[in-house]
Amino acid sequence: MNTSPVSVNRNNAVYIGIDVHRYQHTAVAANRFEEEMGELTFVNTPIGIHEFLQWAQTVADSGKTRIIGIEGTNGNGRLLRNTLTPVYPDVYEINPIYTKQRRDHGTRGDKSDPVDARLMIEVLTRKLDELPKVTKQDKSEWMQALGEFVAFHDDLTRSQTRLKNQLHRLFYELDPASETSRSRTFSRKRLMSWLTRTTQSHISVNHDVQRIILRSKIHQLLKLEKTRERTDDQICKLLSQSQTDENLITFPGAGIITVAKIVSAVKGIGRFNNIRQFLKYAGIAPVERQSGKTRKHKQAKGGKRQLNTAIYTIALTQLRCNPKAKAYFEKKIAEGKTKKHALRCLMKRIACIVYGMMKGGVAYRG
Repeated sequence: MNTSPVSVNRNNAVYIGIDVHRYQHTAVAANRFEEEMGELTFVNTPIGIHEFLQWAQTVADSGKTRIIGIEGTNGNGRLLRNTLTPVYPDVYEINPIYTKQRRDHGTRGDKSDPVDARLMIEVLTRKLDELPKVTKQDKSEWMQALGEFVAFHDDLTRSQTRLKNQLHRLFYELDPASETSRSRTFSRKRLMSWLTRTTQSHISVNHDVQRIILRSKIHQLLKLEKTRERTDDQICKLLSQSQTDENLITFPGAGIITVAKIVSAVKGIGRFNNIRQFLKYAGIAPVERQSGKTRKHKQAKGGKRQLNTAIYTIALTQLRCNPKAKAYFEKKIAEGKTKKHALRCLMKRIACIVYGMMKGGVAYRG
């Protein structure tokens, strides 16, 4: 899913797969026929990465193109990625699903850093046209900040959900007749009412312990809500700085957080040559299973799950609020498709519109 079709001489290139970890990385180099040319383990520091750059130059003739594949380009491999991209133009992001598939379905199930690096070379030599290329926008400070805030927002949401589930149990144990509606139970007014009611201790030791725990968890939840509000404000400010992707907010069913998830997952629509590559990256394009005269298509389980989840959220929202989306969904049901299949069709339609809006930088036209 690179910005332009791969034009290098693949037969005369050096393929380098790098398995990244927090403290050290392992690199393996091979030729087009996957014949190993060298192996290096280096620390994840500027000194260690400089050692890798020197090794990459000496592992083969300087005239040969270096095609590099990295897992975790936005995690433990971020420092490595930011150092490599100004030096080598052909740096690709490899989804760990690719290497896991090759390990699980190969003749050997060995798992080690050099083995994983060799599996990346297999992916580079056989699936290069399908891999997303690391772009300038991908490693920009703006994109990194947006990705960090989106991940932090998800952590806050999980923490809030966990606290709410725990509070539901405590509310019931202290007052079985209390309101059970989630929308009302966790309003600020309702939470402050519980704090007022539980000011005094009870005669029962068990109830007194529950009261202390409940008050502590309510204060935690209120603090998390304030933090989440500030995080949402920061995400809004970052999106307002984007001159190309802010238009996605006009898409029905796409809220600020959903748009931020899409933008941080795509990392620049220029990485995709066509809609087919975008759908495959999102895990929406069906996977073909053909043997003899039998040909089937199954739902893809790979792809970028963050992008897939964001499009799924938009689809569910549109089914509730958008008459056109609901009519399209019902049309697919009438054609004999299952509800799951019809929902996937709607997701594909939404993904095509999102792709067009990001490519053209235009607002939703209905």
